[in-house]
Amino acid sequence: MPRVIIYVCLLLKFLLQINCLCCLSESYVADEIIKSRAGVRVRVGNTDAEGRMVMADVLCRMKELALESVNPELFTIATLTGHAIRAMGPDYSIIMDNGPARHFGTAQKIQSSGDKYGDPFEISTIRRE
Repeated sequence: MPRVIIYVCLLLKFLLQINCLCCLSESYVADEIIKSRAGVRVRVGNTDAEGRMVMADVLCRMKELALESVNPELFTIATLTGHAIRAMGPDYSIIMDNGPARHFGTAQKIQSSGDKYGDPFEISTIRRE
């Protein structure tokens, strides 16, 4: 789907600047100590968190780029398998908004598109501990 959106934008000659940062994680083991981009050492107690830890470093860099941009929109794409299975079951994709995305109804728009194309999303929210 993202490829189609980019292709249509190119055909319509929209002026867009798209920055994409990809992050991958090597498998962690429980009780491993990892050093973050900020230099902080973090003990990994639950290996399901490794993707979030890697994503945090990339989001930090994207925030720096966004501060220099006009009307930036940041999207992160992650499997979130542990969270998705616990929250919705094994057969569902999920989408989560942050505050600005919620304000613009991003998750609802993506959920509606998914319904049209047979790839439904459930909307998940972050809850306080």
